[in-house]
Amino acid sequence: MAPTSAGGWASPDITSNKEMGAGWMSPDDMVEYLKIGATHGTVASGPMAEAIEHSFQYLDEKDLRAIATYVLSLPPSDLKKDPGFKFSKDKEAEEYHNYEVNCSACHGVEGEGIKGMVPAIAGNNRITTRYYTNLIHAMLMGTRAAHTQTLQTAAGMPSFAWKMDDQQIADMLTYIRNAFGNQGSRVKVDDVAKMRKELGARQKVTNVKD
Repeated sequence: MAPTSAGGWASPDITSNKEMGAGWMSPDDMVEYLKIGATHGTVASGPMAEAIEHSFQYLDEKDLRAIATYVLSLPPSDLKKDPGFKFSKDKEAEEYHNYEVNCSACHGVEGEGIKGMVPAIAGNNRITTRYYTNLIHAMLMGTRAAHTQTLQTAAGMPSFAWKMDDQQIADMLTYIRNAFGNQGSRVKVDDVAKMRKELGARQKVTNVKD
């Protein structure tokens, strides 16, 4: 889990690394992303959504293209995919059911997302990065996309802190990091517990028996 910054979110790799950074984008993709808050299967969230909503969307295309050209000229980092993690067949089936119930309505039954509104899970290197801080943050606190002149429906993701305990969140994130063709390391339950405490996220609601 990466050190956090900007309100408990971690800054992702934006070098020209094609596998784990921003190098999979073309200059046109990045201009679109900065202008409207989404491109292909990616949708901005957290502090980046705020930056796009309040700043980048108002820049002219010349300035946006200059930013994109500079970012994509940065030498690629040495970040590589982590080895994947495999649940047992029974556990994998359980987690697919949990995904279907809690996530598929927005992220899609095959992790395809909703264009311009909800990020895809399949093929999204922000899902599989070894620095999974932002995934935990989104699960615990919820998040929303940028509201821009082009994409005015800023879809939101609710918090699951009240619904899932630390182990359930760790297992769900581990599942999506290894489903739909993805490959990522296991999310540690201790990291979820640490972030829950740091962010002041509520605990899972439980039934109290007399």
